[in-house]
Amino acid sequence: MYIFVTTLLLLIILLLQTTIFATVNIGGIIPNLIIILISSIGFSRGRKMGLIFGFLAGLILDIFYGPLIGLYAIAFMYIGFLNGYVKRVLFTGDFALPIGIILLSDFVYCNFIYVCLYLLQGDFNYLFYFTHKIIPELISTGIAAILLYPMFNLIFTKLEKVYADE
Repeated sequence: MYIFVTTLLLLIILLLQTTIFATVNIGGIIPNLIIILISSIGFSRGRKMGLIFGFLAGLILDIFYGPLIGLYAIAFMYIGFLNGYVKRVLFTGDFALPIGIILLSDFVYCNFIYVCLYLLQGDFNYLFYFTHKIIPELISTGIAAILLYPMFNLIFTKLEKVYADE
């Protein structure tokens, strides 16, 4: 049940991010809903599930939109895996820590993409990328995380109870 609902939620988030949010954006910046979901999965189910769903989400993005097969898969896989470590120290009612970790994950993701797609091609204008891409994406992802993380946390808490009963 948990895997089915989480997979369905992942597909919905992927569709939202690549269709509606991609067309309704401000200055080409959209919140990274996938990082919010992958981090939430890591927080609730741990490293293994964060890794699996991060890889799955990244691979789907790579196949349909990626410049290189495996780039997004590796990035989201590590984000899900590393956020799984937080499960040990995260309290159920805690709100600020997960939002901060989601923002840190997005910051690391943006820098990884910069290194792989821009720096290796000779684009050394990090300050421009930082001010025009990273900062606006962090702001939009932070706002989306404040709205979506409580919903994801509630869904995964309910699924955890169902999973424990089965």
